[in-house]
This record gives sequence, structure tokens and C-alpha cells, in this order.
Amino acid sequence: MSVTDREARAIVRKAVKRIPEGENISEINIMPLMDIMTILLVAVISMVAASASAKVTKDTVPPVSQTQEELPKDAVSLTVSRTGIIVDDAPILSLSKQRLVPSEELEGKANNSRYIPKLGKVLGAVRGARIAKLQSEGKEIPKIHELWVFADKGTPYQTLLKVLYSARHKDAGYRRFRLIVIQNK
Repeated sequence: MSVTDREARAIVRKAVKRIPEGENISEINIMPLMDIMTILLVAVISMVAASASAKVTKDTVPPVSQTQEELPKDAVSLTVSRTGIIVDDAPILSLSKQRLVPSEELEGKANNSRYIPKLGKVLGAVRGARIAKLQSEGKEIPKIHELWVFADKGTPYQTLLKVLYSARHKDAGYRRFRLIVIQNK
């Protein structure tokens, strides 16, 4: 079955007539725009609520949890109390109103506003001592070093962020953190 040129042109003309050239937009569909705006609104509200939850309180009690998980035995403990930062029962830095004292915070600091050099060096020395102790005892050295962080539930977010950043810095070398809370029974 062959088609002549004339028949082919007729078929093409019919097909072209069926397809509209261009449609005028008479209304705008704003439903996708409303969906995006709703998602952005929820994200902004959650960020504002998270920043508002870092209030300083007079309680020195950590937050409450219902976890049943056992804690590892050889992790380093770091405590952020109302008066200072303590690593394995040794005071390292002092705090004023649960914030770092500016002279200790800036001591030896380079261009990084989150890193606390004194804390990073002490944590690195503690980690090195733990590795040497494990090697002398012939025990296996963990691939990822763990740090327990005990913090008052009123500790400002910025202070906790600086402590965790300093612990993760190359001077300290910690990569796993456990935020310790009181168990709710």
C-alpha cells in the first residue's frame, strides 16, 4: 500500500488542523506555589522554635530520656556545667553565665570563630593518652573515638556547638558523640 504525494499532504493538513497553534492562558494555577509557600512557612517556624528553645535556666539537670542503651566503658567524658568545662574530672575552661569567658575563648584562636584551641588540645592529649594506654595493655584501639557530653539542659546552643566543633577538630580527633541525659523511669 503506497501513499501518493497528494494523499500524504492531505493527511498532514488534517493533522495540523487538529493541533491548536497556541492557547491563551486565561487563569494561573497557583496550587503548586501555595504548596511551596506552605513548606517554607513550616521550615521557618521550626527554625525559630529551635532557636527559641535554647533558654538559660537555673536547673543543672540534664534533659530526660527513656533510652535503655548501655554506655561504652572507655569513652572520654566532657561536662559542660554552669561554671566550667570539665574533661575526665579535670577543669579546663571557666564559664560565665554558661557562656565562655572571652579571654579563654579567644586564646590562641585563628580565624575560626567556633574552635576553642585550649579545649581541642586537651581533648587531643586525652585521646593520645587513651591510645597509649590501650596499646600498652595490648587492647584494640577503636577506629572511631567516642566522647560523652554531659551538659546542663540550660546550656546555650552556641556554647554546646563550640564545644562539639572543638572536639571534632583535627587537634582533638573525636568523631562520635553521645549526649548524656537523665533516664526517665
